[in-house]
Amino acid sequence: MDHFPMRNQAPTPHNPQSGSIFIWIFVMIALFAAFSFAVSQGSRTGAASLTDQQAKLLASELIDFGRQMKDTINTMRLNNDCGDTQISFVGAAGNYTNPNSPADGSCDVFGTGGKMRIPDFGDDLSDDRLFFGPNEVRASDGAQHLGTSEPDLTMIRQIDATTCGQINKLLGNPVAWTSGSTIYTMWESGNSANGTRNLANDNWLENDYFQGDYSASGSNGIFYDEQMTHNGANYDSLKPPMTGCFCDAATDCAPPVKYYFYNVLWVR
Repeated sequence: MDHFPMRNQAPTPHNPQSGSIFIWIFVMIALFAAFSFAVSQGSRTGAASLTDQQAKLLASELIDFGRQMKDTINTMRLNNDCGDTQISFVGAAGNYTNPNSPADGSCDVFGTGGKMRIPDFGDDLSDDRLFFGPNEVRASDGAQHLGTSEPDLTMIRQIDATTCGQINKLLGNPVAWTSGSTIYTMWESGNSANGTRNLANDNWLENDYFQGDYSASGSNGIFYDEQMTHNGANYDSLKPPMTGCFCDAATDCAPPVKYYFYNVLWVR
């Protein structure tokens, strides 16, 4: 039997709901993105009110940033022949002008040499809580040093107590420090001049900004204070790790004191 095409066949009816479905998909995507942003912001604000999980996240980011900083400086050291006194931190908050640094920027960590960027850590602390300067990282009794007895080039960032403890936990540093009957997750650095903020006026000591010269570092140091013990043992003769967190106080780490993440960028 022959088949003939049908004429005047009615077109497939248009479903008016199909356009609405796409609109709803875009609306849901936008709402989900807005919700995710709000959650991420809410999980990162308030340095004094960080939960353990939020502090662990911040601790991981700080540790990663410290490693990136050290790797960047090592790369400039190898590829650009940068000496430690030529390293420049211009771009960070503070006066880091280094007259020894090459004019082409090849030894600028935050310039053409290193191309590093300071991230927003999201803990409501201002950019000037990040500091680069000399510290002698050693044992309290001077028996051990990371390198020589010369000051080392360090990075320091003020943080909250919870994040401080999380940093030491993630790094595997000793965390059960005892002073009296109280246990802390960090140690007291044992030095009133450790390149941190001046407790009297909450400002960095101007001569501590690294400008290619270690002569103004004085007695800046990071070490285990003899007034705090770990598992009943005094750590006077042991040098602290290359990376960790300590408190800056007169005796122990009981609030209100300040807490600092540190990372050694160049051992001398």
